[in-house]
Amino acid sequence: MRIKLPHIPYITNKIMLDIAHSSFVEIKDNIEKLNPCIKQILEDDLMNERKLDERVKELLEQQEDEMELMQVDRKNMFWLVKKKLAPEFGVILNSEDRHNH
Repeated sequence: MRIKLPHIPYITNKIMLDIAHSSFVEIKDNIEKLNPCIKQILEDDLMNERKLDERVKELLEQQEDEMELMQVDRKNMFWLVKKKLAPEFGVILNSEDRHNH
């Protein structure tokens, strides 16, 4: 599931709690100083993925007629193009890299 902008403060707080309760991380300063850093990283990542989605939409719109002629599934093509362009936008789409199992 994709992160939405209104969820970022909650996710930021969850990350901070996980760090604070971690047995292998020692916090030497006020943990609240991490809040803006974590929030900014999440927002930047979200914006990069939005830019990627817009670029993919532009490319698919340019090829709309050809895709229709060849009966290409738009949703599947969107995902394939997105995976191809993701490294250029610094977006990680591999579920194993995105999620901590």
